[in-house]
Amino acid sequence: MLSAYAMFGGAVKQPDTQEQSTRKRDRQSAMSITTTDLPDGGEPPGYFEGIDSERGIAWRDPRSKCRRRPRGDRGGRCRSTSTPVQQYAPSMPCCQGQDFDRMFDARRARKDMRAYSKRGARGATRRLLDAVRASMRDKGTADFTHLDIGGGVGVLQHELARDGALQTTAVDASRSYLELLRQAAAERGYAARQTRIEGDFTQVADNVGPATIVTLDKVICCYPDMVSLVRASARKATVLYGVVIPRDTPWVRAMVGLVNWFLQRVLRWRFRAFAHSHRAIDGLCAAEGLNLDRDDPGLLWCVRLYRRTAA
Repeated sequence: MLSAYAMFGGAVKQPDTQEQSTRKRDRQSAMSITTTDLPDGGEPPGYFEGIDSERGIAWRDPRSKCRRRPRGDRGGRCRSTSTPVQQYAPSMPCCQGQDFDRMFDARRARKDMRAYSKRGARGATRRLLDAVRASMRDKGTADFTHLDIGGGVGVLQHELARDGALQTTAVDASRSYLELLRQAAAERGYAARQTRIEGDFTQVADNVGPATIVTLDKVICCYPDMVSLVRASARKATVLYGVVIPRDTPWVRAMVGLVNWFLQRVLRWRFRAFAHSHRAIDGLCAAEGLNLDRDDPGLLWCVRLYRRTAA
């Protein structure tokens, strides 16, 4: 019997064909994937595009401006762009896919250097620098070396080099920042005491020697695999290990989530920030022989300085 809709000129809905049913099942399967199905426990950076026959997941390139799923088989491409779908590669370093070169480009590096040249160390960076200096003064640490991981334009390196650091080492994933750091070190007269290494620290850690002071200023919050980064970097600290990380509070984590939403959904960037647990970081440092020496919580950024205990 025809429905009232069909009697007044409406079309009768026909049963789905086998191909249509298969597509529906694929879409439902893709959208039902949870974060535990992904290799790093996180969510993929972009919109779901289709199904990977081997792993069961795939997603659209986050730089694509097309929100709608194309009809039919388009070879894994969005109709409004020629950029192919990018698959997750479990073997790639954690900082890959984080859009570091886009987030920390040459323009931002020059801006950061102008701000430092004009105002000096500020904010949480200044608080970390003051904590390091106070701890060294209290313990009588004289000759020291410095390892700065993800230090940007090198504010901490410039300041500690001026304090008499015998050697400074910079490890950074941004080539633009490292080039500007090289120029700044030459201008300040300590280029011969500086070493620069480009790359993901967890991948190049074997090529980096230990240092008296190791600093990570707003670095751990940019790294998905916090455990590997903290372990690898804490092992390099012979005396002090200083970090600047977001406060471990619900409202800060909610704010980080909003920032990630804006970066990924509005700007189409693959960069993602993290608010890692302070207790977990303390535990990893303790396992490497580092105990919390100074804790300076600010409104948003928390400065934590750890000291290696005597054997």
